Amino acid sequence: MGLRSRIKGRIKKVIGREDASEVSAAPSAPQPAPRPAVARPVDKPAPRPAPAPAPAPVALSEEERQRQEKAAKHLLRTRKGVLKFVADQGGTASLADMHQHSEMRYFVGHQKFSQMMEALIAEGLLDYSHADGTGAITDAGRDYIG
Repeated sequence: MGLRSRIKGRIKKVIGREDASEVSAAPSAPQPAPRPAVARPVDKPAPRPAPAPAPAPVALSEEERQRQEKAAKHLLRTRKGVLKFVADQGGTASLADMHQHSEMRYFVGHQKFSQMMEALIAEGLLDYSHADGTGAITDAGRDYIG
């Protein structure tokens, strides 16, 4: 018996597949040729469950409703104020000047200012030139501030 057979027998014994004495005592019989594998049908995954319905809107307290109304009014005042500032500057103003004006006069921070500027540009009230970093009020913007 060769070294390979003894090592193989010990490994099988440790794994527990066969008793090592059977392997070492019995000569190995030729194994039959393996049969070709037959593909099993693949089970389809279970369908995803439907998403949970959206929660019902929560009724706001009177205090929260008033707070939101105040915030909306303040945003409108700020929008008009920035547009008026641009108009008073001759129709164009730099982004830095508009930001400083909104921050000092209306206490609007950077993120709110960016959101407000994106909305003004999307609504066509203000044109912005990325090359110059300036904003120009449009005719619609002039009509908006009245």
